[in-house]
Order: sequence, then C-alpha cells, then structure tokens
Amino acid sequence: MGSSPGATSDRTTFLEPILVAIGLTLAVTLRSRSPIWHVSKGLLVLGLLVSAAYLVGYFVHRRHAQRGLLRAVLITMLVSQPVMVAIWLLDINGSRVVLVAELVLLFLFIAIAGARWRAGVKVVIALVFAGVAAYPSVAAATARHTIAAEPDQVQYVFTNYTDLKVTTHRIIPDDSQDGGAFARLPDGRVLLVTGSGAGMFLDFSHGITTTPIDLHLPLEVARYRAVKRQQLEYYRVFDAEYFRRSLLVSYTNWDAPRNCYTLRLLQASFDGSSVGQWNTVFDSQPCVKLEWMNNESGGRIAVLDSTHVLLTIGTFTIEYRNHPGWRDSSDYGKVIEIDMTTGKHQPFTVGNRNPEGLLVVGDSVWSTENGPQGGDELNLLRRGADYGWPYVSYGTEYGSKTLKLARKPPGDHTGYTQPLYAWLPSIGISNLIRISSSLFPQWKNDLLIASLSGMGNGYAMFRVRLVNGRPVTIERIPTGVRGRDLMELPDGPVILWDGRGRILTVRPGDYVFSACSGCHSFLNDFQGIGPELLGVVGRRVASSPGYEYSPAMRHYGGVWTPARLNRFLANPEAEVPGTAMDFPGVPDSAKRAEIIRYLTDITGGRKP
Repeated sequence: MGSSPGATSDRTTFLEPILVAIGLTLAVTLRSRSPIWHVSKGLLVLGLLVSAAYLVGYFVHRRHAQRGLLRAVLITMLVSQPVMVAIWLLDINGSRVVLVAELVLLFLFIAIAGARWRAGVKVVIALVFAGVAAYPSVAAATARHTIAAEPDQVQYVFTNYTDLKVTTHRIIPDDSQDGGAFARLPDGRVLLVTGSGAGMFLDFSHGITTTPIDLHLPLEVARYRAVKRQQLEYYRVFDAEYFRRSLLVSYTNWDAPRNCYTLRLLQASFDGSSVGQWNTVFDSQPCVKLEWMNNESGGRIAVLDSTHVLLTIGTFTIEYRNHPGWRDSSDYGKVIEIDMTTGKHQPFTVGNRNPEGLLVVGDSVWSTENGPQGGDELNLLRRGADYGWPYVSYGTEYGSKTLKLARKPPGDHTGYTQPLYAWLPSIGISNLIRISSSLFPQWKNDLLIASLSGMGNGYAMFRVRLVNGRPVTIERIPTGVRGRDLMELPDGPVILWDGRGRILTVRPGDYVFSACSGCHSFLNDFQGIGPELLGVVGRRVASSPGYEYSPAMRHYGGVWTPARLNRFLANPEAEVPGTAMDFPGVPDSAKRAEIIRYLTDITGGRKP
C-alpha cells in the first residue's frame, strides 16, 4: 500500500524547518570558512539562538498565516528579541557581519515559509542552504586526515655532508596572500598562520595533513584590496609565536580613518584549540602614510625570556621621506624589546633596515637583515648596538654604486656594529634556525637560513658553520623555491614555508643510495670499485671515462634508461650475465623506484 499524498506533504513540511535550522546554526562558519568545531563559542551560541528563534517563528507563522505575512513577520521579530538580549547578556564575541547576516537569513526563511510555493520547492531551497552552510565543516571533516590532493614532488639535493630528500607539498592555492609563519606549540604541534590570517595545524606523520582553526584575526583584506589593489602583498601577517598560554601575531595594521598603517603586535589567550579575544600589545609609531606601504617591514617575533619578547621593525623606507630625527623618535629600523607584563617597550638595537629573521638561543640573539642591492646581513645582536642603516651598508642603492644617505663609502662599516657576514649579491634573506637534533649529525649546532629570491643567489637555504661565534663556512643548499619561514620539527626534519601555499620537508636522503655507496660515488670522474654515477640516467652504458668495464657490460651497450636501471637493480646478473658487479640486487620495487628517482634527480643538475 502506497503512502497518501497528505503523509508525504507532512514529511516535506517537517523537513523544511529542520534543514533551515541546521543551516542557520552552521552559517556562522561561512565568513571564516572554518568548520563548526573551530568557531568561537560565541558564534556557536549565536547560531543556536537564531535557529531556535527561527523554529519558534516558523510555527508562529504557520499558526497565523491566515492573518497575513506581515503580521507573522512582526510576530517573528518579537520572538527574535530574546536573541538580541541573550547576545548582550552573554557578551558574545562574534562578528557584527555574521550577526546581521544571521538575522537577515532568519527573516528571509520566515518569509519563504509563508510564500505560496510548493512544499517540495521550499525543501529544495532549504536543502541547498543547509548544504552551503555545511560545506566548510564537511570539507574539513573529510580533509582532516587526508594528504593534500596535489601530488607531492620529491627531489634529492646533494650537499657537502649529507644528501637530502626534499618533498614539496601544496597545501593551499597558489593565489594565497604572501607572508605568514610557523609557530611551535608546547605539545610539539605546528601551527601555520598564513599571510591572510588563516590558521591550520600541520601533521607530518604521513606526508602532510592540515586541520584548520579559525583565529579570528582582524585583517580586513577585502576592504584593503578595494583601496590599494597594487600593494596587497604588503598587507599581511608577518609572524606568529606561542608565549605563556597565548598566541602572538604581528601584522600590517591599516588605520582606515587616518589612511595610514602601523606594524601591530596582537596577543590572545590560546589553549591549543581555540583563541580568545585579541588585544593590541604594541603599535609602531608614527602611523605611516598608506602610499608608502612597502615590504621593508620586519615583523619577526622571538621570546627573549619569561616576561619579554623581541619584535623586529623595518624602516618602511621612512628614512627617505624627509623625517628628520626618525632614528631617535620613531619605532622604525629597530628591534624592540617589549615587557609583556607592563606593556612598556624600548629599543634593543637600532640601525636595522629590514630585519626578517630572529633567533634567541640562550644568551645569544641572532638576526638576519635584508640589505639594499647586496648587503644582506647575519648579525649577532647586542643590546644598545647601532648597526648603521642608512648611513653604512655593504650594499648599494638599486641601480647605483652609492647610498643616498651614506656617511661612509659602500662596504665601509667603520663606527657601527659590523655584521658577522654580508652576502653579495643579496639572497633575499629570511628567517633562521639552529639545528639541534641528531637527524643531521654533521649539521648539529649550525645555523640554517632561508632566502626568498635575491639577485641570482636565492631560492635556497644557507647552512652556516660557526666557530667561536663567527661564520667559517657557508654552504648554499638549493631548494628551487623561496623560503618565508623555516622550523626544525621535534624529531629532526626541517620544514620550509614559501609564503604562498607550499611547504617543503627536508630529511636525510643518504639512505636511498646506501645500497650503492659502498662501490660508487657521485663525484665527476672519480671512480671507486664501481664507476661514478653522476649523470648515469641517459648516459651510454660503459661510457664513464677512466673506468675499466667488464666485457659483459660493454656488450650490454645502449643507454641507461629508468626501465633498464630498474631491471639491473632488481637482478644484475640476470640483466647483464657475466657482470663484474658482485651484488644480489634490490628486491623491493618501491626502493628501486626511489633509487632511480634519486639518480635521475642528481642527473638533472643538482651536482656537487
């Protein structure tokens, strides 16, 4: 026996308010595009209150439908007043945009409920609304433990002490706002805050997985974009740091009424899963004209001790804007020491052009600083020291051989604190870390410095060996991507953030070649027991100069292709009967594939 039309209509009528109520609860996630379990408690309460008001209003409306839609809407408005009262009493910390949008949706769906449309049409509208509202939560739930959809890219990099396996992961689209940084949490987790203020936890146990968190940072990217489109890349988050059960974030603060900007440091309580109300700790002074906005910003944060943090502030080119006395009277071109208990601040160092990196290790404070055309610096900061900008530098103005405000010829640092090292040409120097784990035993206690683009010298990391506090060797390690920030994970791998959606993980790669390293090398024309393997993929068989091949290998002939290498590595004797290679082969096909990829990648140009 089939269902009666009336029963179907009742079920349809029942579905409509339920779907809309679910949608109104979840709609608070749409502005931040975060799952419901990551929104603040205030927004969650707001969604639930609006949903409850809708359900009451819906049934009131149905009861009074014969008296006209206007009267029903007026009754619903009275019913929704408890929502406003509850928001005031509970002091809900929610966006006003979300509040207005929720109330608009509330009355919209009350009006739809009273429209003389078929019940099925109303259910479809309610279903679409609930689906759109649920999308951030559903997407996050399905992606929480899923490796990024874009395939990882693996390359092998040859360095002086160890070979590296470098894996590139795409985690957000390429058009994301430049900037952002890693923050290490006390439990070992890594929080990434992107340049646009989005937050996500990173898990590196299986490739890389991301779990979003809504940080509610007060960046107004859309509003700023409408005012100053061509300089959007400079309006961004600079750094993030965990400090005493709170999160610190530095970013470009745009003061819309005055049409100027500052470098702002924010602090919010942070329990590892949600953030509280953001409070301003520091604003650079004076407020800089919007048309001067540029990338000489600084913004790096480091914890100095239990009550003080350091914040780097670039010059924002204020030195060229006819501001006499700016070195003494402004906060720009300095590293600032902030007392987090009292809020007071004072200069830690002065004469810093654009300090992009900051590292505190015991009593040592290391900094990296962008120079102009050349002259990127590694500095050991001393309290009260003057590092000379804009009066001295090892670099010059762009397109020139001089400095505009120089008191000394370029390259003469006399009278000011010298950098430990200056790069010529520039490397687009960025943040730095010190290697502390034993995963890279030959690198332990070395500094590792990221670079952005530079002038033909960037897209790399730089390993700095220190002896008695001075650099004695600096090794360039090509990565092929810019490095906005880097961090050493608790178990030793190094991660690199490019600022635009990609993360690199760097691990030792020597194990890949361990099956071959007893007999072969990668040095040009350097033969061991077996021939050198640099450039072997695509090379003619038995063609390495200076090596005596067996007759069987010479007879094998042809070119070493990945397919031939795979067969040879699986069983050398079966592929080349009579070969002098005394090796049983590599039975694991996955390991063979990785060895071949390694050989191919080294062949492709990453040579010692």
